Amino acid sequence: MREMQSLVAYPLAEAMNELHREYGFWKLVRAILALGWRERRSSNRLDDLDNYMRRDIGLPEMEAPRRHPSLDPWDFRP
Repeated sequence: MREMQSLVAYPLAEAMNELHREYGFWKLVRAILALGWRERRSSNRLDDLDNYMRRDIGLPEMEAPRRHPSLDPWDFRP
């Protein structure tokens, strides 16, 4: 199987040149950026988890973000 793959595989420069000739520069750039965005979104990010889920999987809880002091005199929240 490895020998068959090495016979079929193209060097990266040749493959990019062929794609550039067939589809054009902007379509190729857009496809590469879309692929990068898709890969970025598929990674496991823990920043978006709330404290309940973080506690369930054994991670430390995140501190609540501090609010900016309000200039409204009727706003008594700390």
